[in-house]
Amino acid sequence: RVHSLDYTAGHLLRLLLVQLRDLGGQLLLCRVASGVAEGQDIGRYLETLGLLGERGVKVLPSRNAELEWMEDELLAESGWSQRPSTQALGLAELPLLAGVAPELLAALAAVAEERSLPAGADLFRQGDRGDELFFVRRGLIDAFLPLRSGAPHPVGSFGPGDVFGEIAFLDGHPRTAVARARVDTDLYALSRTRFDALSATHPALGSAVLGRLATALAARLRRTDAELRTIQGR
Repeated sequence: RVHSLDYTAGHLLRLLLVQLRDLGGQLLLCRVASGVAEGQDIGRYLETLGLLGERGVKVLPSRNAELEWMEDELLAESGWSQRPSTQALGLAELPLLAGVAPELLAALAAVAEERSLPAGADLFRQGDRGDELFFVRRGLIDAFLPLRSGAPHPVGSFGPGDVFGEIAFLDGHPRTAVARARVDTDLYALSRTRFDALSATHPALGSAVLGRLATALAARLRRTDAELRTIQGR
């Protein structure tokens, strides 16, 4: 939320960088603005001061990316390394469907479509029509809102076992965000039309899926409320 910088602020950042490097750390800059309402090009100004080219300065596109980077560093420091799974999850392995009877899972498998996306491909864009619910079997999907400035605002990331797209699935309105594969990704896609037809013959499955979706959506809204309170300093 920095809208402008002067030479004194730049000098303080340089002093901070020196202290961080002495401690083996780095200076992380998040979403360096290239143009704001006040008119200052902060990115170009930091480049003029020589900060962006300095060793130990890392510029990341979003706060989410910054948090992910720090988490990865902490995990690596503890000796844990993430190895992406090469095995796609089946329906029975998805947390949202845990405990569902095998015969009901078989019925669901008959109407769920398997879909694959290469890294960088969009699954859907803001404003697209669609009634599908998606389950991540393997890979990673990033959801973000495109802003007028051109810098995307991250909404969330979804990995193996996660479910997303539930808003359009529930209300039938256009998509509210962009969903893009960060890596090669495999999904299950479940359309509301097929789901409703399945629920007519398997009402227990329909009520179980909708009930669990409502719980997942409520948890997501609670997290959003907590983030907004933090942002507003309440």
